[in-house]
Amino acid sequence: MLGAIEVGNEVSEDEYEAAVPALRQELIELQHELRERGFAVLVHLVGTDVCGCEEVYDRLHEWMDARYIRAEAFDLASEEERERPLFWRYWRTLPANGLVGFHYGAWSLGALASARWRRRCAVRSTNEASVCTLGMCSASRRRSSTAARC
Repeated sequence: MLGAIEVGNEVSEDEYEAAVPALRQELIELQHELRERGFAVLVHLVGTDVCGCEEVYDRLHEWMDARYIRAEAFDLASEEERERPLFWRYWRTLPANGLVGFHYGAWSLGALASARWRRRCAVRSTNEASVCTLGMCSASRRRSSTAARC
């Protein structure tokens, strides 16, 4: 799905303003359909473009039904989190069925910053496959043109 995104597309402000009401309505309808079908969606907002990640989150939070959104922001791991498996702190904050979860500053950056990033990418892929096995969609969007690919 994300492979189909074309970088560099531009829309005029008038076109954007004209499209927004229909997009917002469709987003709300899709969110309620998600709830009715009983599976979860996890969105990762990660990258070096912190302002861009925050803007995407703020816009989606404004447009969506906040009753069915769960957001988590992650910084450096605490002492307790470092004693646990690598992705423990993310596993415990996965959204329940029918909800959309936003993980801000999650998963990718810590793995890429590590000298063991290749091993962590393999673990991350296994983790995301496990999330899909549970019936949850996981959408990662790195907001950086220089982000490494796992």
